[in-house]
Amino acid sequence: TRKAEEEMTNFKFGKSSLEKLRGLREPILEVTHKALEISEYDFSVIDGLRTAMQQRELYEAGKSELDGFNRTSKHQSGLAVDVYPYVRDDNGSLVDCWNYNNPKVKAIWLEVGRAFLRAGRLLGYEVEWGLSYNIDGGYDYPHFQINI
Repeated sequence: TRKAEEEMTNFKFGKSSLEKLRGLREPILEVTHKALEISEYDFSVIDGLRTAMQQRELYEAGKSELDGFNRTSKHQSGLAVDVYPYVRDDNGSLVDCWNYNNPKVKAIWLEVGRAFLRAGRLLGYEVEWGLSYNIDGGYDYPHFQINI
């Protein structure tokens, strides 16, 4: 449709993102590609498939509540990605999208999240966003997973 064509972007995943997507299952691959296609902001994939030991390291560092063995992550089953938006400010400098206290950064993340949630709906998958998690008072903005 005309509206759908107008919403598509020209963003493409680079070599690093494509490497991080390797080994993931089809549902999260489809959703991630569709999200990039319809997102207002460009983003890269910064994490994909993890081993139990990689998950354990994140748990021990306090970055996850899932230890990789007793409680596994969707990353381990190939159904999750972590992403990072690349946005330039009015001066052409990259916006620090890790600064969640900045209202503009929150708005950027909300748009990326909307793209993932919408992509899931369009493709018939239930997408869960890490914004619904509260880990030690912080939210996992970069995390998206498919619940199947």
